[in-house]
Amino acid sequence: MRVRRAREQGFEAAKKAALKFLESFKVPAAPGDRELLRCVARTSLRTKVYEALADQLTDIVVDAVLTIRKPDEPIDLFMARAAPAA
Repeated sequence: MRVRRAREQGFEAAKKAALKFLESFKVPAAPGDRELLRCVARTSLRTKVYEALADQLTDIVVDAVLTIRKPDEPIDLFMARAAPAA
Protein backbone atom coordinates (compact mmCIF):
# COMPACT_ATOMS: atom_id res chain seq x y z
CA MET A 1 0.00 0.00 0.00
CA ARG A 2 2.85 2.39 0.78
CA VAL A 3 4.41 1.80 -2.62
CA ARG A 4 1.13 2.68 -4.35
CA ARG A 5 0.83 5.91 -2.33
CA ALA A 6 4.44 6.86 -3.05
CA ARG A 7 3.87 6.19 -6.77
CA GLU A 8 0.73 8.35 -6.77
CA GLN A 9 2.59 11.17 -5.03
CA GLY A 10 5.42 10.84 -7.54
CA PHE A 11 3.04 11.07 -10.50
CA GLU A 12 1.32 14.09 -8.96
CA ALA A 13 4.68 15.83 -8.37
CA ALA A 14 5.76 15.04 -11.95
CA LYS A 15 2.47 16.39 -13.31
CA LYS A 16 2.87 19.65 -11.39
CA ALA A 17 6.48 20.02 -12.57
CA ALA A 18 5.52 19.32 -16.19
CA LEU A 19 2.64 21.83 -16.11
CA LYS A 20 4.90 24.46 -14.54
CA PHE A 21 7.52 23.91 -17.24
CA LEU A 22 4.95 24.02 -20.06
CA GLU A 23 3.47 27.24 -18.69
CA SER A 24 6.91 28.89 -18.75
CA PHE A 25 7.85 27.38 -22.14
CA LYS A 26 4.78 28.34 -24.18
CA VAL A 27 5.03 31.06 -26.80
CA PRO A 28 2.15 33.41 -27.64
CA ALA A 29 0.81 32.99 -31.16
CA ALA A 30 -1.62 34.89 -33.36
CA PRO A 31 -4.94 33.02 -33.67
CA GLY A 32 -4.82 32.85 -37.47
CA ASP A 33 -1.11 32.08 -37.83
CA ARG A 34 -1.40 29.68 -40.77
CA GLU A 35 2.22 28.54 -40.74
CA LEU A 36 2.10 27.70 -37.03
CA LEU A 37 -1.16 25.80 -37.55
CA ARG A 38 0.46 23.90 -40.43
CA CYS A 39 3.40 22.89 -38.23
CA VAL A 40 1.14 21.74 -35.40
CA ALA A 41 -1.21 19.86 -37.74
CA ARG A 42 1.66 18.18 -39.61
CA THR A 43 3.35 17.10 -36.38
CA SER A 44 0.12 15.72 -34.96
CA LEU A 45 -0.92 13.96 -38.17
CA ARG A 46 2.49 12.33 -38.59
CA THR A 47 1.95 10.54 -35.27
CA LYS A 48 -1.30 9.06 -36.58
CA VAL A 49 -0.89 8.29 -40.29
CA TYR A 50 1.92 7.67 -42.78
CA GLU A 51 4.14 10.70 -43.38
CA ALA A 52 3.14 11.17 -47.04
CA LEU A 53 -0.56 11.08 -46.15
CA ALA A 54 0.00 13.45 -43.22
CA ASP A 55 1.70 15.91 -45.55
CA GLN A 56 -1.26 15.73 -47.96
CA LEU A 57 -3.79 16.22 -45.15
CA THR A 58 -1.98 19.09 -43.44
CA ASP A 59 -3.32 21.93 -45.60
CA ILE A 60 -6.79 20.34 -45.72
CA VAL A 61 -6.94 20.22 -41.91
CA VAL A 62 -5.62 23.78 -41.53
CA ASP A 63 -8.15 25.09 -44.07
CA ALA A 64 -10.96 23.30 -42.22
CA VAL A 65 -9.91 24.75 -38.85
CA LEU A 66 -9.62 28.26 -40.28
CA THR A 67 -13.05 27.86 -41.90
CA ILE A 68 -14.80 27.20 -38.57
CA ARG A 69 -12.79 29.87 -36.75
CA LYS A 70 -14.80 32.86 -35.56
CA PRO A 71 -13.01 36.23 -35.47
CA ASP A 72 -11.91 37.37 -32.01
CA GLU A 73 -12.72 33.96 -30.46
CA PRO A 74 -10.47 31.02 -29.69
CA ILE A 75 -10.64 28.17 -32.19
CA ASP A 76 -13.33 25.71 -31.06
CA LEU A 77 -12.22 22.29 -32.26
CA PHE A 78 -15.35 20.70 -30.77
CA MET A 79 -17.13 22.18 -33.80
CA ALA A 80 -14.93 20.07 -36.09
CA ARG A 81 -16.79 16.91 -36.98
CA ALA A 82 -16.74 14.53 -39.88
CA ALA A 83 -19.36 15.31 -42.47
CA PRO A 84 -21.88 12.53 -43.13
CA ALA A 85 -21.14 10.46 -46.20
CA ALA A 86 -22.99 11.64 -49.28
